[in-house]
Amino acid sequence: MSLFHAREWWLHQLGFNETFSDGALTVGKLSTSSEEASKIITGSLQGRLRVHGPTSRGSDLGTSLLLESQLDAPILQLILLLEHGETHTNSLVVLHPRKLVMYAFGLHRPSRDLLCSVSRVKPKLLILHSHQFDQAVPHFIAFSMCSGPYGGRNYDVVLVQSIDGCIIIFDRDVCCSNFE
Repeated sequence: MSLFHAREWWLHQLGFNETFSDGALTVGKLSTSSEEASKIITGSLQGRLRVHGPTSRGSDLGTSLLLESQLDAPILQLILLLEHGETHTNSLVVLHPRKLVMYAFGLHRPSRDLLCSVSRVKPKLLILHSHQFDQAVPHFIAFSMCSGPYGGRNYDVVLVQSIDGCIIIFDRDVCCSNFE
């Protein structure tokens, strides 16, 4: 007898002929509201960013896909940061090979759907900050990033590592320093 049972709860096929890096998936809430359910956010190397609101009702693309956006560069990694500033939304940090972009989610309620009697909250992307790496360090090509309250701060900073081992620290919206 087993204590655990595996059951498929939600399933979604992501695009055709798309590839994904291992860091281009994150799960979390888009706003600081306690009533909001967690979302699944994915990014492909073809630059396609998707936000899913999975439900146990099935895998219908029309109900689970909340946002799909084509960005201008491959997506290497995604991090969802806790509340940034006074937006009351969590920030999505997107790592591209030559830049780091921080987005906020603007949440708006569309008019009632003809097929569904309940109106749903749909996210839209708002750029908070964008940092080109070549402005800080020439020939910088990103490899990975991490975040945390480094240096005793009460908020998260983002560290980006290049393919040759250089690190750039982003403290809120400012590039602080780099180490080689």
